[in-house]
Amino acid sequence: MEDDHKVQYFKANFDFIGFIFFAMAIAFILIAFNEGQNKGWDSSYIHICELLSASGFVMFFLFEPFISHPLIDFKIFENYNFTLITLINAVRAIALFGSLFIMPVYLENIMDYTPYTTGLIMMPSAIAVALSAPVFGKGADRWGSKYFIVFGMALTAVSLFLYWNLSVQSSLYDIIYPSIIRGIGLGMLYSPIMSTGLNSVKKEQIPEASGLLPITMRLASGFGIAYFTNYLATKKVYYLTRYGDKINDKNFTFLKIKSFFNNSGNFKTNTGVIAASAKINPGLGIIDSIVKMFATVQSYDDVFIIAGVICLAGIIPALMLKNKIHR
Repeated sequence: MEDDHKVQYFKANFDFIGFIFFAMAIAFILIAFNEGQNKGWDSSYIHICELLSASGFVMFFLFEPFISHPLIDFKIFENYNFTLITLINAVRAIALFGSLFIMPVYLENIMDYTPYTTGLIMMPSAIAVALSAPVFGKGADRWGSKYFIVFGMALTAVSLFLYWNLSVQSSLYDIIYPSIIRGIGLGMLYSPIMSTGLNSVKKEQIPEASGLLPITMRLASGFGIAYFTNYLATKKVYYLTRYGDKINDKNFTFLKIKSFFNNSGNFKTNTGVIAASAKINPGLGIIDSIVKMFATVQSYDDVFIIAGVICLAGIIPALMLKNKIHR
């Protein structure tokens, strides 16, 4: 038919050597990210994974320049907009996937919601993305993606900062409305990032670009989850120590509690370690639980603040983008 268009196929020899080294590098670094908290970041298992991943990356970068049809043609990063979009995509993934992984854990472990209720609480954010993404995608085609990406990163950062003071007394409103703001911010980012990345490269580089952007996001999200999980554990120890130092015989509130339990004849002074005292007097187990709860909640709040700061950092490369209109 006259109106039919011939389908164009992208053909190239497959780079098996590059694929093997790259798959090796990606697989072992993701294993390290996922198992680091469980196995311990200083464990030999994690160090072996890191060594194998580093070896895969080194071999990949050494061999790729000499392959006629490389798995990744590094010349694609000579494209100004594509390089910036790759960076923005990574920053977004680190901040969002790291914090989004933490939120359900917070809702279930701290707020004591069931997994089903947690899913319902997270749903408005997904609905906001579904409704806003098509609208902002069309807007980006009409006016360019640059400022949608800038405002999307800013809006997402604001939504994360709104979680700075979460507590066990936080209402559903305190949790849901920032998630809706985050959903709108994500809607501003999804289509503009992908369209800017693909439209900035040459036609023959589109298949490569369409593969690099998701890979970048997966790697960065794995790093974000690992980083925030480790950061959460570190801050929890910090706040436990900080709060525990205040529980001693110079603390008036603690002295009142101590006097109360002394009257029962069951309390033996052990101000250095509350948990040890809790074995002697079950009442002190309540104090121990409260201190741990406050330390954990404060740690989660810090995670959301750091995630917001990372999102704000993503505005810098977004402002450097060349705004191009594709219709």
